[in-house]
Amino acid sequence: MWRLLAFPALLLLLAPPGLAQDAAGLPSCRAAGITPPTPSNNHAATSDDYPLLSVSLGEQGDAVISLTVGADGAVSDAHILRSSGFARLDDASISLAQQRWRYNPATKNGAPIACRMEAEIRWRLEFSPEQLEKSPVIVKRADLSDYPADAIAKHEEGIAVVTIAITPGGSVSSVNVVRSSGYSDLDGKSLDIAKTRWRFRPATMDGEPVKTVVLVAIVWELPQTGH
Repeated sequence: MWRLLAFPALLLLLAPPGLAQDAAGLPSCRAAGITPPTPSNNHAATSDDYPLLSVSLGEQGDAVISLTVGADGAVSDAHILRSSGFARLDDASISLAQQRWRYNPATKNGAPIACRMEAEIRWRLEFSPEQLEKSPVIVKRADLSDYPADAIAKHEEGIAVVTIAITPGGSVSSVNVVRSSGYSDLDGKSLDIAKTRWRFRPATMDGEPVKTVVLVAIVWELPQTGH
């Protein structure tokens, strides 16, 4: 199974101590006299958790969810408190928590109890040269002739990752940078190259060409010079 190069980061936020109970009558996991729950499995989101369309569209954001940790350590009744800005990432946050997360339950007077808590999931697109070699991302190297003069003088290097929308005719209809090279002039040149030079063989469905979106990593690397 191939893996998309997207790595969500996870930050758990226990509910504020001042919120003793929620609307359903469950106590906060940080209420007085309660020992908060602790993760009993790996809560880290992986690239497989990132929705494919979100990767293609370059969607990133932070979702804050509220959830119940049951007396058995299972997660239920998760819902969005603060949206990431994208419904797909919000839905993925809830699915991740309810389907994968497990806890050592909270306790009160030594007995396990159910309680409410919050968690923030940060969805970020990250790429490295090593990961690109193992990914479905199309990798293209920029020629030295593509380099802006100032970028050469400043010895700017990096990898710009762009999403490209391809028409049924194989031309490029739109391009967006989803991971910066670290330099605005290299990012701008990457967009220009993709928009003005490239044509693709369109994807087909039932024998008919269709519009698609692809990820392309443009590697900006200056030739090594001897000293």
